[in-house]
Amino acid sequence: MQGVTNNFHTDLFAPMIAAIESTVGRPYAEVAPDGGRLLGAHSASFRVLADHARAVAFLLADGVFPSNDGRGYVLRRILRRAVRHAYLLGRREPTLVHVVQAVLDSMGDVFPKLGQHAAHILETTRAEEERFLDTIEGGLSRFDSLAPAMGSTQGSTHLRGTISGDDAFRLYDTFGFPIDLTELMARERAIRRGHRRLRGRAAGAAGAVAGGTKVEEARRRGRRAGRRCQDGSAKARRPWRR
Repeated sequence: MQGVTNNFHTDLFAPMIAAIESTVGRPYAEVAPDGGRLLGAHSASFRVLADHARAVAFLLADGVFPSNDGRGYVLRRILRRAVRHAYLLGRREPTLVHVVQAVLDSMGDVFPKLGQHAAHILETTRAEEERFLDTIEGGLSRFDSLAPAMGSTQGSTHLRGTISGDDAFRLYDTFGFPIDLTELMARERAIRRGHRRLRGRAAGAAGAVAGGTKVEEARRRGRRAGRRCQDGSAKARRPWRR
């Protein structure tokens, strides 16, 4: 399509890629001797930012708000992954918001909801970026101490260590790193994750943060069911689960 083999090289993504180049002050690709594109190691971060900017804009326009539960947590994870890639490009201030602006400018005529909610979309994106930027440096430093970088591991299947579930949980609980972001960074460095325990603790924490009343309700139901069984008034039922 359009003579390219990569979706991110089509006209659809051109405004977002251009916005990233302008914001970070570096080109997406160099010109190869044969006139083609010569992509650098940082090009993947450009593509993540362009892709995630579209997702963020449309989710916010659709009424989803960043949170620690349900669709809101999906949005927050997308936002924070984008912030991390902007950080890898050397940015220490909100970046995604400028790419989201390019989404609004290029797609607002076709999707009126983008224009109708433009102020909310930009304000929320910036606020979420600033929130994560407050903790990302400490979180990345902590991750580096757990999994020191040792050059590129691309294409390698050799695992050279483990990040425990407890360590991944602390990255989530203290620095706001979504669990899938920690897993992604671990894979990039060929580090094994303490997967089952990690998932269980993080899921419990997310529920307690965003839906603490639901968690407590489940516990109360379980206790009431146990008492009814002891009284002989009813059979014990399993506690409510999400």
